[in-house]
Amino acid sequence: MAGTGIEVWEIVAAFQSVAGDWTRLRKAYHWLTEAQLRAALGYYATYPREIDRIIEANASWTPQRLRSLHPALSSDPV
Repeated sequence: MAGTGIEVWEIVAAFQSVAGDWTRLRKAYHWLTEAQLRAALGYYATYPREIDRIIEANASWTPQRLRSLHPALSSDPV
């Protein structure tokens, strides 16, 4: 979403996490306009595989994976 710092996949993932509840999505992203949210969902309707791949890739970043790849970012003792 141009100029917002939010990416389409984030809006789609949030929409999926609230089971497609438009009211909850609007509350979660209250600073975005309805047109911006609809544009993100429209993009997803056109390119679902692209967005689904990004959502899956981001979901793979578990705390364990992050610690194993970047131990300096962990607060756990080495």
